Amino acid sequence: MPTDQQGASVRLSEGPVVEAIMASSAVPGILPPVTIDGSQLMDGAIAGNTPLRVAAELGAGRSPCFPPAMPAP
Repeated sequence: MPTDQQGASVRLSEGPVVEAIMASSAVPGILPPVTIDGSQLMDGAIAGNTPLRVAAELGAGRSPCFPPAMPAP
């Protein structure tokens, strides 16, 4: 889930999917932010790695969370 310049999560549930994916992948210094509806958006892990609040708002009763993948030794 992308975040805006103030660090707030932005739920993208309509519009062009390519721009939403690019915004979710944008990492400052590596991939530039993407402007959608006048806001510059970037990777949501910057503000919150696991958007549980959004899942709850969408009606999720249970949200399994898994640790991030680690490279093989």
